[in-house]
Amino acid sequence: YAANRDHTQLVFDECDPTVTPSAAFEIVAGEKSYEFKLKNVHTQEYVRSFVSGERHMGTEAEATAITFKYLGANQYAVYGANNGNPMHAQEAYNVIVTWNTSAYGASSWNIVEVDEFSHTLNVTDAGWATIVLGFNAIIPTTVKAYTIASQEDGYVTLAEAEGVLAANVPVIVNAPAGDYEFAYTTDAATVIESGLQGTLYKRDITVAGAYVLGLIDGKVGFGKATTTGKAEGTFTNNANKAYFVPTNTQANVASYSFRFGEGTTGVENVVVENEVKAIYDLTGRCVEAITAPGIYVVNGKKVLVK
Repeated sequence: YAANRDHTQLVFDECDPTVTPSAAFEIVAGEKSYEFKLKNVHTQEYVRSFVSGERHMGTEAEATAITFKYLGANQYAVYGANNGNPMHAQEAYNVIVTWNTSAYGASSWNIVEVDEFSHTLNVTDAGWATIVLGFNAIIPTTVKAYTIASQEDGYVTLAEAEGVLAANVPVIVNAPAGDYEFAYTTDAATVIESGLQGTLYKRDITVAGAYVLGLIDGKVGFGKATTTGKAEGTFTNNANKAYFVPTNTQANVASYSFRFGEGTTGVENVVVENEVKAIYDLTGRCVEAITAPGIYVVNGKKVLVK
């Protein structure tokens, strides 16, 4: 089974072992030797209820204790330890519920160990996105991931994050337009301070002065979060996305542009529309990267970097 898009309840989903699962659940030992808890690897939340209409995901303290009964051939009956009733995939309501055995015979569950799954990130033609995951993931080879190293005067300085992306660490992503698979890994990751905040599921955020990724005057950067239709200071952040809350108190800063180390400020959209294969300065000299403001020829197009 899988968690739905807002991760507040469980939904019944057909299981196809040839397809990467849409969600994976970790079986975590409970307080008693025969009881367990189910933890959503993607959101780091625990199953807290199997009752239709309830909020099904919550904290570990709220988690529903479950027990297993082996039925043979890798089949199990799964019981809610608190009420002793078996779990069922109730197709009529598309949710997981528990009923006593007089209502339904115990559903037979096939528990499969999963060691490969991933999160798909879509990067638009702008070439930039944000991501935060609830598990350690391998950064694809064609993707650059960045954290915010510092901020000042309407700019944020980006620092590259390499190797394994740590769970719950939001980053900014730069890549050619397309879909990218961030694959789950058990490899250790260096936990870093990203300078960003994020949510693992869609939720309303109430915070003063939040900024979200977007195009501002044709350049990629952080603009003020839209609060239309929301309470003052509240905006909606999508699942697995990050946002930026400045730590300084600059007043009326409309947006924050990007810097890379001591170099580039303000990333023109054309730079990130396509994979960069060749960069030349105005003298015709090929350079490995843009490190200072000026006019460059990138993939045959003139680009102004301010």
